Amino acid sequence: AATSVLLQGNAKIATKKIFFLPDGSGSATSYVSIPNIGPDVAAFGLNCPFMKSPTDWTCGIETVSLLYLAEIKRRQPQGPYIIGGWSAGGVIAYAVAQALLANGEEVERLLLLDSPCPVNLAPLPQRLHVFFNEIGLLGTGDPSKTPKWLLPHFSAAIRSLSDYEPQPSLKPIKTYAIWCRDGVAGNPGDPRPPPAEEEDPAPMKWLLNHRTDFTDNGWAQLCGNEMKFGVMGGNHFTMMKEPHAQELGKLIQEGLQI
Repeated sequence: AATSVLLQGNAKIATKKIFFLPDGSGSATSYVSIPNIGPDVAAFGLNCPFMKSPTDWTCGIETVSLLYLAEIKRRQPQGPYIIGGWSAGGVIAYAVAQALLANGEEVERLLLLDSPCPVNLAPLPQRLHVFFNEIGLLGTGDPSKTPKWLLPHFSAAIRSLSDYEPQPSLKPIKTYAIWCRDGVAGNPGDPRPPPAEEEDPAPMKWLLNHRTDFTDNGWAQLCGNEMKFGVMGGNHFTMMKEPHAQELGKLIQEGLQI
């Protein structure tokens, strides 16, 4: 079963609840640096049921999204629902949104935090996350303390993402996408992963190079045209931490129109 943690707010008095789906790490801790979104907001982070046993994650995104759906319903039995996610978590949030809509529920808002569009998404090579870990972008930032399950979980998540064949939303979803401006290795002289014989896939270039497209990045073909966008400083990893997290919090507020 999926579990969840209260990240911020008071669930008893909140008039809005936000559910953040886990990124490739599988852990809700990715969201702990988001500052308080509002006095009436409670935010929950979900943990992947396969977080510490990633080799058991053999089902696809649509199946795992039903496990998240059950936990979200436990926390909030009725809609409308606000769901979101960072990175791969945004893709899982989209799948959860489809499960909610199929159940006749209302999805008030979908928040995509620098999430790649899952249509024909090329898998990221394993060497990329090894590199991200070596330069201190994963976990606590100390590669010697990276838990044994973390890199295998990224691999399992990447496999699930590339197998996922999303369909256009059952109904248009009000979607707010937040993009960061910087690539992880966008400047001359920045460390880059060692080159390989095969060409770097498009999502890898998107993570490494400075960004140029701050529109739907492909998501409109799934979510419809009710999309709005926010742009912030930082790269795909630093956007989730201070000092950029302050800006992220403000953009989430804008996205929710709180």
